[in-house]
Amino acid sequence: MKNDHGFILAYTVIMILILCMFVMVVASLGMNHAKNAMALQDRNAALYVAESGINQALYRIENGETVLPESEEEGEDEDVDVLIDEFSHSTDFFTDGSSYSVEIYYNAADKLVTIESEARKEEEQER
Repeated sequence: MKNDHGFILAYTVIMILILCMFVMVVASLGMNHAKNAMALQDRNAALYVAESGINQALYRIENGETVLPESEEEGEDEDVDVLIDEFSHSTDFFTDGSSYSVEIYYNAADKLVTIESEARKEEEQER
């Protein structure tokens, strides 16, 4: 019976260590989940900003602000993408200072319009 006190102390220390490891694992999983959620939110925001750039390009084409070149003869068309318009815009839709840049290309041989839109997130500058 005299040695039971030492056994209880060792048992208690081991249980506290196991509990601390469990808490650390759960905390680590929670932090990883939060980091992944933020990354997903950033990707979705970039998608929406890039889509707004595409919508702006389509609006400009439909309303004549961006004019597609007309080919003079069918034989003279080259299979080359020609940049016919580019623009960028900062949007206040997101509070992170997102912006997009858009390039509109036209391929006269295929009579194909290609719109490339890229979203950007302004990085906070260190003070």
